[in-house]
Amino acid sequence: MKIVLINREYIEITEDVEFYIIPTSSHDTINYRYNTRISIPEEEDQTGFDMQSFQINGEEKNIEISKYKTNGYLVVRYAIELRGCEKYIVRRVVKKIYSLIYNPTKGFRTRRFVKGLHVRISYPQSLQIELRESGTIEEFKKHGVIHENHIDREYAGLLFPMQGYRLFLYLQ
Repeated sequence: MKIVLINREYIEITEDVEFYIIPTSSHDTINYRYNTRISIPEEEDQTGFDMQSFQINGEEKNIEISKYKTNGYLVVRYAIELRGCEKYIVRRVVKKIYSLIYNPTKGFRTRRFVKGLHVRISYPQSLQIELRESGTIEEFKKHGVIHENHIDREYAGLLFPMQGYRLFLYLQ
């Protein structure tokens, strides 16, 4: 994840996420669903979500994305059916624009069981970021070389549904 400060109010987050889905059999059909909600101020039009790339097993897929505003949120949803493989490597690259004033936190919670999670974040000097566990038994361990304006953490255990992490973002 790369975070860039657009101005004193908005940040751009580029998420490059890769994960595996392993069905019990290659005959299983898996309906992979994604949805997110981003809080938005009234009458605001800068908050955004742009899918840069979506791949299954290295092949680019064109998926239909539903985006709409409701009750103070930008809601984004998409789904894709996966079938015929013993393992799926899913990779998505998404660019999001958030209001730092309206969204000073960013969270991740898993919907399924996840074995091991590696989080890498780079951010500008003008931001301070804290990563806090959300519902996990153990802490995320520091991973790799520690650099200024860089977070590299790993959770080696099993994440249960609704567990993950939360980022707290502060302007300096």
